[in-house]
Amino acid sequence: MVDFFVYEKIFQQKGGLFGKLIKQELEFEECLKQRLKFICEFSKVTPTFINGSIRKLDKTNLTYIEPHRMIIKNISFLVFNYSNDVYISNK
Repeated sequence: MVDFFVYEKIFQQKGGLFGKLIKQELEFEECLKQRLKFICEFSKVTPTFINGSIRKLDKTNLTYIEPHRMIIKNISFLVFNYSNDVYISNK
């Protein structure tokens, strides 16, 4: 698996020698966000939502989809649009 965060650092240092890294922000699916808010209200916790993004290397077919993040009590939960799965980050 390609670690785009490492490549992003290399691109910044090399001045884009390997191509341009394009970052496009994704919006939370509204239905998904409402379901997650409802669960958090029921549990009496306050979530912080951070939109995910698509990172593409220009002139290649390499793409990385960064998931949306929901942070509750310093624990990151990773979610994707159009999916019912929620992943717990192990940072």
